[in-house]
Amino acid sequence: MNEINPLQKLVGVRQPRVRPAYRILNSAHNSVVELFDAVDALDSVRRQANGSTRGRKSKSEIDILRSAIVLTSAGLDASMMRLVNDVGRDLAMQRGSGAHREYEEHLKREMKKPSVSESFRQAVLGIDPGKQLVAFYLAEKTRASFQGSKDLKVRVRQALGISKTEVPDSDLEGLDVFFIARNKIVHDMDLQDPSADSIAREHRDTKAVARLCEDVFSVAVRLIRGAAEACKKAGI
Repeated sequence: MNEINPLQKLVGVRQPRVRPAYRILNSAHNSVVELFDAVDALDSVRRQANGSTRGRKSKSEIDILRSAIVLTSAGLDASMMRLVNDVGRDLAMQRGSGAHREYEEHLKREMKKPSVSESFRQAVLGIDPGKQLVAFYLAEKTRASFQGSKDLKVRVRQALGISKTEVPDSDLEGLDVFFIARNKIVHDMDLQDPSADSIAREHRDTKAVARLCEDVFSVAVRLIRGAAEACKKAGI
């Protein structure tokens, strides 16, 4: 039985700029669903062979659950980076929008630095400074993977002028437990104590992992909806 709920649809959303980000997210969601299907299949075969419905997941099954967390993170990164690029390119130039205010503040912070970066210098000196400064700004917002709720607040919600009513702080901060698990897997092989001699790893429960991944997909859809709403308010 599948543990992951279907991805929420963009019912009523007509903004074409957010569609590519949603398609990426949906593709990632489909892949994660297949990983949970694989865990279910392996679990069923193992229990039938053992003649018992009791017992913990096998090492292979837990490794697949770890893969589901990593793939969910990759889907979030790819989807949100596409969203910021596709929507931010127009919103940043829309005076009066939250995205434009954040764009201006970012440029002011750059200009206050004792020494500006070469990429910023090249944008200012370019043939079309306006266009190249926006490209510089978006590159700054999407140059690295998202490491926690603060990144999502600043580099997605704030960058696109998405209302806190649409995506509250609490919803984003609720994902920090997911990021902690992801980082533990990616950077520490999911070891219980990376500094110890033991190579014991964290045990991952199917339902707990499913909820972690599901929360990420749910918030990502809300950010996409929030970006569409920001476009609507800006008249684009």
